[in-house]
Amino acid sequence: MEVKVVLDKRRINKAGKYPLKIRIYNLGKTVYIPLDINVFESEFDEEAGRLFIFDKKSKAEKTVLNNIIARQQEKADLLCLELRRIGQENILPSKFKAMFLSDELNSKITFNDYFRSFIQLKTKRTGEIYESTLSKIESHFNESLFFDDITFSWLEKFDNIMSKEIFYNSKGEIIKKGLEINGRSIHMRNIRAVFNHAIDNDVVPLNLYPFRRYKIKREETVKRSMEIDNLRALFSFDGTESENWARDVGKLIFFLIGINVKDLYYLDKYTGGKVDYKRAKTGRIYQIKIEPETNELLIRFSGVNGLIFSEQFQLYKSFGKRVNKYLADICYKLEIPRITTYSLRHTWATIAAEMEIPKETISEGLGHSSGKSVTDVYIKFNRKKVDEANRKIMNYILYHQI
Repeated sequence: MEVKVVLDKRRINKAGKYPLKIRIYNLGKTVYIPLDINVFESEFDEEAGRLFIFDKKSKAEKTVLNNIIARQQEKADLLCLELRRIGQENILPSKFKAMFLSDELNSKITFNDYFRSFIQLKTKRTGEIYESTLSKIESHFNESLFFDDITFSWLEKFDNIMSKEIFYNSKGEIIKKGLEINGRSIHMRNIRAVFNHAIDNDVVPLNLYPFRRYKIKREETVKRSMEIDNLRALFSFDGTESENWARDVGKLIFFLIGINVKDLYYLDKYTGGKVDYKRAKTGRIYQIKIEPETNELLIRFSGVNGLIFSEQFQLYKSFGKRVNKYLADICYKLEIPRITTYSLRHTWATIAAEMEIPKETISEGLGHSSGKSVTDVYIKFNRKKVDEANRKIMNYILYHQI
């Protein structure tokens, strides 16, 4: 079944505008669901199925209309997914339209089923996070739930259950009692997101929304940076071959201003004294000057087409887990708090702040995206400031120079 937002050019009103409709095609038949929106042909982006926004004057109005279009298309997409799940995807478009307009299927959808359909609209990684929430719900509540079962009292009960969960290792030994507040809040936010989506798509009425009274708990996270003496102890540690390998990967991460494990895994451009890559998380092009100490590590870890990590490990996650495992072993031997690849990034930023390096330079160094004015687009940040900051931090850590 094909669902698409289209401009119905068969009809035109006196103002020269065409109606926008959702086109449903299946089994050789086509029907249209009107959206009660009329626009000029030049205003509609056929490929995206949305309205162009040409200027600030029309932005507010077009944004509202685009949101309406998106909500109706999502509703249609969700209905398609649900019909496919229950094996009824091969129905005539006219039947689909009737179900869409009457919400016939919605009364039969359980909260669990809707949750599964919602997950299919997400990317793989985000979907996995939502799947963990649904799995946790179904592990504690055997029967399928309906939206009106998810009340304020139910949320309190679910939170209480998670707070008392017992976690075991592969040997059957208890390793943890109770999921922490921030861990529980992730699952609660996922449930809230499913509710919001269902309400936005007219699947459930607003009066069933339980989060008007229930407030998701949250606590401040522990600072992930480490003490400078601990960092120096890590960098000077000498142990097994595997531990020294992890130590040097940790150094490389720190010398490259806390580069993300995924970006390090795929790194393949470091010529002309610069490391160049596009940060996976933000898509920003990033460049770091290669210091002599960094160059030694790049040479050590060089492979056929870049760094050797992608040749040694099939997945970047496997690479990251291996590094963190041996870093944990080192910390155990040094009797210092655990150090991870992520805490190395936080530590670079913390040290930079303590050395009174400007916030803007730290932000640029970490590759954080931020809102920019029109003027900022034409004024490129002076990367030399970042290079100087990184060299200053390396001198402080390695050679105790301030």
